[in-house]
Amino acid sequence: MNSTLNSIKLQLSLLLIIILSILGCEKQITKEIMMIDDNRHISDLPIDNFEIIHQHKDAPFPVSVRVNGWFPNPCNYKHNETKVMRSQDGKEITINISMERLPSIPGEYCITATEPYQESIDLEILSPGNYIVIVNGISKSFRIE
Repeated sequence: MNSTLNSIKLQLSLLLIIILSILGCEKQITKEIMMIDDNRHISDLPIDNFEIIHQHKDAPFPVSVRVNGWFPNPCNYKHNETKVMRSQDGKEITINISMERLPSIPGEYCITATEPYQESIDLEILSPGNYIVIVNGISKSFRIE
């Protein structure tokens, strides 16, 4: 009786480890920000990282932001929109990249793999100074001399 109970505990423990391992490997989708209808949703595109590229030229100072992110799968998600907003003094630049979840098609199967996304966004910086760029909640600062 005791060995049967230990065997069941061991099996349940192994099952729990397997389930947690599978869930731990799955990337989490950011919060939904708007629902269009029952099957379509707009949410922030998950961002892995972004890079600020400054090409040292005369004013206006050309700066671009190269964003690397991903779609949860290649079938049901597409780029929705990229919005660039500046603070009043122009020193804080917020970039929001959203994706749209498309309606599922019954009977259609999709590979369960993420699809990489990359976008380059050109910014025009008009004066030297310290700047902050925020992309989907991730921030980096840089300085123009």
